[in-house]
Amino acid sequence: MKPLFKKTGDKAGIDLLTAWHPNFRNKKLLPDTKTVRTNFFINLVAITTVVVLGLFIALREIKLADFKHDLANKESDIAEASAPSEKAKADFKNYSVEEQRFKTAYELVEHPFRFSDFVTHMGTIMPNGVKINRVDFRGVGQTMNVSGNVRGLDASSSDIASNFIKLLQSDLVLSKDFSTITLTNLGRDVAQGNMSLELVFTFKASPTVPVKK
Repeated sequence: MKPLFKKTGDKAGIDLLTAWHPNFRNKKLLPDTKTVRTNFFINLVAITTVVVLGLFIALREIKLADFKHDLANKESDIAEASAPSEKAKADFKNYSVEEQRFKTAYELVEHPFRFSDFVTHMGTIMPNGVKINRVDFRGVGQTMNVSGNVRGLDASSSDIASNFIKLLQSDLVLSKDFSTITLTNLGRDVAQGNMSLELVFTFKASPTVPVKK
């Protein structure tokens, strides 16, 4: 009768399936008898990490999309408001111009020019040695020419004429109606023994409303 077991020196040839109990000294060969295996926890942690990371990225993209949407709305609001804003600035500029014209017109109406008052005032401020011979008044808005003379031909006569021009230009009453008072001619009249002078009074520009095309 052949023996049931035959000893051999080759350990690699031993059939492990025939072992009646596990080799507790080789832990790698022991079966995983835990209720919940270790691989389950590893997979759970990996899946949880991926899900959390995915949710974080999704929330970030949602917030970014909301920000872009709000930014687009704000830019749209600015674009819509820019046109009325520019129109309002233009209207205010036109209003300022019209307001200034109205003030000028009101001042002319409140203090209308009267030729008789002009002649009377010129008589009150006329210095000694100066005489007015002619006043060419063609209506408000037109230049007014005034001619006269200064007695004498010496240097003092030139000083009197020069001081007379300065007096007219600094007069507060005349400045209400005239923008400039200019000496256009100063000559010597030897036959009459005096110096002739010619003045131009320029009225302030009357307000006009521009015609819209």
